[in-house]
Amino acid sequence: HQAFACVPDVRAGEARARSGDSGDDDLSSYDPTASGSSTATLQREDMSIEEILRQLESIQQGNPKKIVILGTRHCTFLHQQIVELLSYALVLSGNHVYTSGAVGTHTAVIRGALRAEDQSLLTVILPQTLRQQPLETRTLLESVEQVVEL
Repeated sequence: HQAFACVPDVRAGEARARSGDSGDDDLSSYDPTASGSSTATLQREDMSIEEILRQLESIQQGNPKKIVILGTRHCTFLHQQIVELLSYALVLSGNHVYTSGAVGTHTAVIRGALRAEDQSLLTVILPQTLRQQPLETRTLLESVEQVVEL
């Protein structure tokens, strides 16, 4: 299976890297191939429009995939709209989308997948119980069939 990690707030990650603060949501040092899985991530140097379009095209080729979309809680409204549209398109094209339940990128993923109206292709994995989620997230998660609490 192939997974794609989406980190939409690259400028915040670059600012943290320059300041020496790695932050909780900075994935720049994460090596997805260390676990032996087939994972593609967009690194800062890959952020050209051509590379992003190539990655999106590869998602649509072949069989549906399992795709994980992770990101930041501190996500601009524009980035949330882009992530929501991406999630919507992925589910419409038959891909199974996984995310977490935090605000920002994760709630945008959930909103997009729900808009595609195929509950079987969305799984939300919570690092804590549903009761511990922010009210905004709990309300949204009431519409999600596949919620996993760790």
